[in-house]
Amino acid sequence: MDLSPLNSVFRFLGIGWYVVICLMGGVFLGNLIDGKVNYNFPIFTILFTILGAVLAFLGVGLMIRSFIEKNSRGR
Repeated sequence: MDLSPLNSVFRFLGIGWYVVICLMGGVFLGNLIDGKVNYNFPIFTILFTILGAVLAFLGVGLMIRSFIEKNSRGR
């Protein structure tokens, strides 16, 4: 029984969860800090959301590259 398609599905699900955790972590942490400093503008929420998006983008690039390299070596 070949589990290669199922393995690919779980890899892409992991990539999706990685993106969600990075973005939601940035929003949560920024919102938490903004609540402590009491600014009128949610600057930390914006900054940490952008940071989470950058980390998600870089991480997805690395994961996709390793996925492609692994599939290229296997053939």
